[in-house]
Amino acid sequence: LSDHLEDGDEELGDELSAERSFRARARELASAARANRGHGRWVALYELATLSNRSLRQPGPEQLPTVAPARLPEDESKQAQKCVALKPGCGVLHDTFASLWGDLKDLVDDSRSRLHQDDLDWANRRSGINSQLESVAAHKGALQTDLAEVMATKSTLMEEQRAKHEEDVELSTMLSATMSQCKSVVQEIVFSEMASAIRVRNEVVNSMVSGAEVGDVVDCAVSNWIPGPCPVPCDDTLKGGEQVLRREIVVKGNKWGTQCPKLVYKSKCNQIKCPVDCKLGP
Repeated sequence: LSDHLEDGDEELGDELSAERSFRARARELASAARANRGHGRWVALYELATLSNRSLRQPGPEQLPTVAPARLPEDESKQAQKCVALKPGCGVLHDTFASLWGDLKDLVDDSRSRLHQDDLDWANRRSGINSQLESVAAHKGALQTDLAEVMATKSTLMEEQRAKHEEDVELSTMLSATMSQCKSVVQEIVFSEMASAIRVRNEVVNSMVSGAEVGDVVDCAVSNWIPGPCPVPCDDTLKGGEQVLRREIVVKGNKWGTQCPKLVYKSKCNQIKCPVDCKLGP
């Protein structure tokens, strides 16, 4: 093989040398044809045409004989797997395809079983979700009913509150008018009627008691009421606490004057609901 390759390389070298010589001679003839005039030019053109015809008759590079490529030794393992025109083994093919069919059938059965189980799980989950939706819808309906009742109760309470407010304003106005009237009556009694009664009493005592004069009659005089502390600040039941009011004797009366009234009095106090402060959530 190596000798054959060396021979081919020598032949290819000779052909390349001849090609270079041909091209050099052609260039010389073309230069002479351009440089000369007259007979010398025609001679150069003739030789150039003759050289061209000779090159056309000779085989070109594509017509040169080619050397067969070298071949490596064949691999025996690959030769063992090479397709040959032998009679096929149908039994082996049948067993192979039967095994493949069995594996595929097992996969199909397994897939069908999983699909069936997934369908059952989906049906159960869907049933549970539908039950939850029905329960939520029923609860929503109940809440809406309760909301309607609460709104109706709120409207009624607001109407009652408005009526109570109007009644409170009316009663407060009536209280102010009554207190003003009572104060006027008390002042009239104290400064008019009682003064007249005291004057008449003093004259009776002066006329009926020997040795007694008008200045000897001394009436009891007390201070204003002083309220004590209330035991409760507020009471949501509106019962309140019990407050003690006290007053002291300023002038003690004698036997001809009026005696001192009660010095201690108990009264209800703080009959109001406790205040509720606003609290915000987080």
